[in-house]
Amino acid sequence: MAVQLDLGLGCEATLLQRTGCEGDAFAFASPSRERVLECREPLLSWGMSTDHPPTCADATRFLTECPDVAGFFREGQP
Repeated sequence: MAVQLDLGLGCEATLLQRTGCEGDAFAFASPSRERVLECREPLLSWGMSTDHPPTCADATRFLTECPDVAGFFREGQP
């Protein structure tokens, strides 16, 4: 069973530790931070809740318009 985050007590420190984002060496290279933010719009068009996932059309739009960002997530590289 995975460790659950306690959302009521602020999970930012745990997320930063798990992702490595707090490290001095962390930086967006390719794709850039701006590109990732731009490409997330189709995935969040229905909101940020898992109760409202993106539509198939929005997911397809993400994959076709942002293959670099999709590849970034598939590879799991920072």
